[in-house]
Amino acid sequence: MDLAALGTTVQVDVSETGLDEQVLRHAWARCLSDPDPQPTVLTPGPMTASSLTQEITRKLISRQIGSLLMFHAGAVCHPVTGDSVVFIAPGRTGKTTLATHLGRRYGYITDETVAIEPGTWRIFPYPKPLSTRRPDLVGEKAELSPDDLGLQPCHPEPHVSHLVLLARDDSHETLITPERRLDAMVTMAEQSSSVHKLPKPLHTLADLIDHVGQVWTARYAECQTLEPFIDDALGAPC
Repeated sequence: MDLAALGTTVQVDVSETGLDEQVLRHAWARCLSDPDPQPTVLTPGPMTASSLTQEITRKLISRQIGSLLMFHAGAVCHPVTGDSVVFIAPGRTGKTTLATHLGRRYGYITDETVAIEPGTWRIFPYPKPLSTRRPDLVGEKAELSPDDLGLQPCHPEPHVSHLVLLARDDSHETLITPERRLDAMVTMAEQSSSVHKLPKPLHTLADLIDHVGQVWTARYAECQTLEPFIDDALGAPC
């Protein structure tokens, strides 16, 4: 299974995983690519579909360390302009739920890892299957195709236009506030993959913030309450 994402490629040999290759190919359809003449091969052993997703993500990230700015984040884009909102947050804070909800109106970029090219601020999409907790199996997740979830296709060249730090808070109404520059840089660095491997990591973070103009913190309980902010940021999709 040849995959292209995060601006690179990986060839996954699923023969020893115990998983159905056709099911996997369907789930990963938006990342399938032509074979690389000199592929980086991933050969995992027996594992679940969600564990395989994690292995693929780690391999893709490892290939771009020192080249791209990568965040633990989700993102959606306007289907026509390519303007994109990147929502940065640690695990279990609602990125997948938010990406699923917004992705039915805007282009789905990813729910896991956002890879950005320094200087151009282009995003290299990672439209992976979305991991959803299974009520029938404690601790296990189902890997759902973005096509089956009705998520919109990504713009061919999405770029960062807005940065949001997610803070899930069930005790308060939605509150979206500007984040102080230094605090934003600290949080962004904490949720990045090997940012210190970039040539000028702090300058790169600062330049990205200058590019978007303002980093926002969104404290929220329900993803629907963020819709007005996203609509205002990106404009209504056509």
